[in-house]
Amino acid sequence: MQTKGNIERYIEEAIRQHTERITLDSTTTDDDVRRAIRCTMRKNPGIFWFDYQYQFNETDSTIQFQYLFPADKTREILNDIDEVIEQDFCLPHVQTLPQAEQISYVYKWLVTYSQYSQISSYNQTLYSVFIHRKSVCTGYAKAAHYLFQLLGIESRIVYGRLNNDCEKGRHCWNIVKADNHYYHFDVCFGDCVLNDVARMTGVQQFHEIDGINYNFLCVSTEEILKSRSIEEADTLPECPASWSREEITQLATIALKSRDGIQGVLLSNRGISANIYLCSKDKKVVLKRFKQDCKDMCLQEYQYMQQTKGCEHVLQCVEQYTNLSEHILAIEQEEPLADLLCSRGYECSLSNSIRMAADIALAWQECKKRGIWYRDIHIGNIYLTDEGVYKLGDMGSCTSTPNSPCTEGNPQFLAPETMHFGIFTEASAIYSISMVMYFMMNGMSPICRANELPLPSPTTCRELPPHEQVKINSFFAKTTAYLSKNRLQKIESFISQLKELENDSISGCFLSDGSDIASTINFENRDEGVPCPNAIEQAASTRPVLRPARQSSHLPGVVESASAVTPLIPYRKDVTYTPRCKGSQVPCPNAIEQAASTRPVLLPARQSSHLPGVVESASAVTPLIPYRKDVTYTPRCKGSQTSFWKSLFGRKRNQKVYSSIFAPLEARKSSFLHVQVYLHLYEESEEVKHLAREADIQAERRDYIPLSMNLKHGDKVEVELNIYGETRLMSGRSSMIWQGSCTKCSFRYRIPQDIICDELNCVANIFVNGALIGEMSFITHIVGIPSNLHAEIQSRTFSKVFISYAHDDAEKIKYIALAYKAQGIEYFYDRDSLAPGDVYEEKIFDFIDKSDLFILCWSQNAAMSHYVRREKEQAMQRAYPQRSLREATLKICPISIEPRAELPQDMQAIYNFEEI
Repeated sequence: MQTKGNIERYIEEAIRQHTERITLDSTTTDDDVRRAIRCTMRKNPGIFWFDYQYQFNETDSTIQFQYLFPADKTREILNDIDEVIEQDFCLPHVQTLPQAEQISYVYKWLVTYSQYSQISSYNQTLYSVFIHRKSVCTGYAKAAHYLFQLLGIESRIVYGRLNNDCEKGRHCWNIVKADNHYYHFDVCFGDCVLNDVARMTGVQQFHEIDGINYNFLCVSTEEILKSRSIEEADTLPECPASWSREEITQLATIALKSRDGIQGVLLSNRGISANIYLCSKDKKVVLKRFKQDCKDMCLQEYQYMQQTKGCEHVLQCVEQYTNLSEHILAIEQEEPLADLLCSRGYECSLSNSIRMAADIALAWQECKKRGIWYRDIHIGNIYLTDEGVYKLGDMGSCTSTPNSPCTEGNPQFLAPETMHFGIFTEASAIYSISMVMYFMMNGMSPICRANELPLPSPTTCRELPPHEQVKINSFFAKTTAYLSKNRLQKIESFISQLKELENDSISGCFLSDGSDIASTINFENRDEGVPCPNAIEQAASTRPVLRPARQSSHLPGVVESASAVTPLIPYRKDVTYTPRCKGSQVPCPNAIEQAASTRPVLLPARQSSHLPGVVESASAVTPLIPYRKDVTYTPRCKGSQTSFWKSLFGRKRNQKVYSSIFAPLEARKSSFLHVQVYLHLYEESEEVKHLAREADIQAERRDYIPLSMNLKHGDKVEVELNIYGETRLMSGRSSMIWQGSCTKCSFRYRIPQDIICDELNCVANIFVNGALIGEMSFITHIVGIPSNLHAEIQSRTFSKVFISYAHDDAEKIKYIALAYKAQGIEYFYDRDSLAPGDVYEEKIFDFIDKSDLFILCWSQNAAMSHYVRREKEQAMQRAYPQRSLREATLKICPISIEPRAELPQDMQAIYNFEEI
């Protein structure tokens, strides 16, 4: 029995030991418990296995805790976090730095290592930062606090509300102590993806260095109050001053250390054939390392991933880090649906279920068109991108032979004919997709079919009006019929049924009075907060954001979501409920893990141990409100906004994109040259100019080009900037992901005081999905006193490309030729370009002389090739440095491929050799 005086200590001890139930003093109230848990969580950022999931019974003064992970899994994650901090953060090295450098290192490392994303699992904990490498403000603040504790630096977590945010919006950051002074420290806004949100709060100028916004590194209370208010400000230490911009600029140059090799921390060891590791060199990549007895599967899966290259709804292979000799496949890292279902912030609404089913149906269709039959569809193989696109992953169970026997899969999602007879058809794929959809709508309760009886109505739909239930049940009857012959047979028909269901359903309706709930800016309403999702949509408009459900302030009895008003479901005595962690949204993690695995695990439904008819929240137990017959629910009519279905099937897949580069016309010695590169639509040209001027008042548009290919959502665009004086002075590379509207990257170069030339020649090479497709260049004059000059425009795109390679490397470089062929660019690739009877040398050198881009594929084979050497020499006669940058008529793009060779002596100091 405990007293009020030590309730907080007792609760903290219980949580740390994974205790499921404790008894407190009989006088303890619900407010006492809520305050104690709140204080415990704020003081202990390292607690990630508990997320405000508890039930307090005042009758017997007991608390029941429910945890995100069991104790053994928690210990595994703690070991993984320790490894990340030791090997990736490089704690021993950071501990040797002066205190100011330690604080700056934490800021820079967190922004570099992780990325801001609302579509991230467990994002209210530091687990999301260190292991999933995606988080929101609370995750960032807890991770920073945790690192400061390890470094012996005093810090606190602070909460407040951003300017221009909604009434309930909240944000989270830190206060840190350095050299006996306190400063505000908001690493979340160090991610430049939030620059537009920061601009909405009142920030007018950004201190951006190498793609990191340093506006919020160690600033004063006066400065931080320009963008937000502070909760409980009287309890916080005063922060009277900010670090100077000069000091921050210097600290930003501190290099981050990293672990040796590309294999990072173990992410999952549950796969039968392979383990999954984080890639230590790229926060958007994971490594699938096949086990010794399954190494033959590596090549097979790689070949399938090559066949699905470019598919919008299938996870893509990352060639840069793939190593077939070591049985390693590098794959883009996206958020697993199984993890999202265990996290708050993701809503299992009918609308989201339809979107998932539609995207996965398109994924299956994409695979089939490439000659692949994907047969292992379950929640463990479905992923969600930051752009809101669902993708299929794990090609291990695929086949290129239609109707071949299928003996593997998750029984909860396998069609009966596949489970019992090994038969897999297109109708079987429809069954599996529909069962995932049903799983999400049925409270994540797994079901294994044993007879021909139709599935019961999903739990989330049982309190809808009867005519709505009929439509949903009719849909599942067509898609999950026990006998294959009674089921939809074609994916196209399935997609059509989804469209009809989405159009008819009330799941996406708005209020009959015309109020648009989704236009309300909404933050988390718990102890933690996330940056305003609607503000991100309105200001940046770069990607859709899923919002957590919340109680409507407009209409009693409904829950608001990003695009839906869904009636809450009352407790019913005649219904058996599977226990969940968080009210009506998040199920027990163990059930999700088991459903995501391929092992046949059946979880019998049992009576919930929670109070009947209630939904838990972080601070209260709220009665459920039933569907009301006196309320009129109207179909979606969101003003001028397009419906989900139109945005999914009617959106532009490809867009004509322009690239603009901004930099000062003149610069002084010892100053920084700030170069900004933007991707944008034509109609965004003036907006881009305004944004560039906000970032650098001296910025002028120096060059622009229309890209020679139309971009689609998710295309990776890389910019390589080279700055030349008498020799090459600087080379840097940055990347952007095209999301449909303006995005940017930037570079900063400090001009040496002792530089002897009077102008800088700057060349920006533009790559799309690895292929060089354009070049922008400009000259910045080095002067004592800047004056106004006219910009010199020197951009160009490439119309004739020559690919030089050794014939033994043909298989490795044929995809380069295919990339240019897909763009409609004329290229010379001897296997495609030489016809019988052609005079080899004459045609080769004639094409080189007429080309504007020469791609040199350098390897041991190329180094020994007489023809490659002659082609290179011919090209260099028309290129830099034999000719000046202004006079050069040919651009050389050298690539190093395996087996690698020593780089040519006449090119080493001049050109960057990209490794592929």
